[in-house]
Amino acid sequence: MREPDLYIVSANAAELEALRNDLNAKVVIFAVIGIAYSLSAAVMLRIFWKNPAQLKVLLLVLVLMLAAGIILFTRSLLKHRTLKRSAAFLLITGVITGKRLDAAGESGDAFVAINGREFAVGPDIFHEARIGARIGVREWYISREFYDYTFSPELLENWLARSRRL
Repeated sequence: MREPDLYIVSANAAELEALRNDLNAKVVIFAVIGIAYSLSAAVMLRIFWKNPAQLKVLLLVLVLMLAAGIILFTRSLLKHRTLKRSAAFLLITGVITGKRLDAAGESGDAFVAINGREFAVGPDIFHEARIGARIGVREWYISREFYDYTFSPELLENWLARSRRL
C-alpha cells in the first residue's frame, strides 16, 4: 500500500488572521495573569514586610514565579513567531484504511490509518472517520501541531489547489 500524499499548503488570509487573534488572546491572558500576580505579590509583601526571615523566602518564591511566567510567555511568543514565519501547513491526504482505539486509560488513544500509515488523532476525527473515506489533515509545517481536518471533497480540493507536493 502506498504512503499518504504529503503537500505544503500556504495559509490564507483568514488563517493568518486567526493566528494573529491567537497571539492577541495569549497577550491578554498573560496580561490578566500578570496583573493578578502583581496585586497578590504586593499584598503578600505588605503582610510579611516586618518579618525579614519570611520576607526573604517570599521574595525568593515571587522571583521564581515571575521567572517561570516570563519563560512561558517568551516561549509562547517564539512559538507564534515560528508559526507565523512559515505560515504553511503540512497536508496529509489519503484514504482511511483502518481505525484503532487503545482503551489503556480513561480517554484512550485513538489512531486512524491513512493509506496504511497510522496517525494519532483526537476523538472527533476517530468517531467521524469511516474506512474507505478520503481525508485531509493539516498540521503546522514547522511544529507539526494538529490544525484541522476535513472529509469534504470541496474543501480538500481548495487546499490542494493552494498546495505543492512534497
